[in-house]
Amino acid sequence: TTRVTKVVANSSATIAGLNFTHTITDIVPSYSGKWYLDQGMDLSKLTFLVSYTDGKQEEISASDVKILTNVNEEGQKEILLSYKINGIEYTSVLSVEVIKRKPVALEMKPKNGNPVEGDKVKPEDYTVTVVYEDGSKKIVDNWTSKETIFEKAGENQITISYEEGGMEITQSISIMVDKLVVTSLTVTNAPKSVIEGNEIDYTGMKVVAAYN
Repeated sequence: TTRVTKVVANSSATIAGLNFTHTITDIVPSYSGKWYLDQGMDLSKLTFLVSYTDGKQEEISASDVKILTNVNEEGQKEILLSYKINGIEYTSVLSVEVIKRKPVALEMKPKNGNPVEGDKVKPEDYTVTVVYEDGSKKIVDNWTSKETIFEKAGENQITISYEEGGMEITQSISIMVDKLVVTSLTVTNAPKSVIEGNEIDYTGMKVVAAYN
């Protein structure tokens, strides 16, 4: 619907308003007028056309279009956009549904190699990534684990959970755990000699084992 008409300098046409059309590569696959709340308004995913009263259209750069509406909650929103030509501002409304991205999967990897049996499940030792419904990913820290320790060598299943914006996802993750192996022994203050037939006096001797 045309609401504004202005004569543009050095042009034989009159601007009738701004029309907004969507490209094939939109924010959401099979785009249906939705925007993700935490991603903001990404105008680069849209094609902008200026319509003239003589029927002609001209594509303009998304970087020249400004958003005049702040969106900080979910729901159907009317987004006011503006564009200036020769100092004259024109506006148009884009109707969008603002939604939260839904987390659909979790990925978990050790930061410094496989854990060893008996190790505790500590957040600082793992990288946990949340996967969203649109395929995007984000590394997160505020995840929790049902298990607190790796009890055996081999494949261990642990259950981790992550909550965001009132949406929680829980997933079982397979983690390979190495066997606890003694790699060396260090002995200090060992008795230097013993008389044949006497018992060995181990008083003061210390043995320190190093593990993998």
